[in-house]
Amino acid sequence: MLPDVVAWVLGIGCWLIGMNSLAIVAFYHDKRMAQQRGWRISERMLLTIALLGGSPGALVARQRFRHKTRKQPFSTALYAVCVLQLVAVAWLVVNGPTVPPAVARQVGALTSR
Repeated sequence: MLPDVVAWVLGIGCWLIGMNSLAIVAFYHDKRMAQQRGWRISERMLLTIALLGGSPGALVARQRFRHKTRKQPFSTALYAVCVLQLVAVAWLVVNGPTVPPAVARQVGALTSR
């Protein structure tokens, strides 16, 4: 059981490091392209990266590169993503990770073959 937990924690940690690094690079690239009038990264893509775990990196990059700090509705959407993630983490801390019984039965049936 413990090795499974360690593997999950390491996997999630690596995912979050990757997504936050990607968010920082994406904001940096978008800022440079805005200055050079080049190809830009869409706001939808920046928000998707934040939603997939890169929101801390997105918030840091916004301030560090002074990029999209006053842009609406982007700022509101980014803060909404952060609040959603905080609520999800709080829920997991309080309730623990749970799997719906129907999903557990299906996974059990697949792994017992």
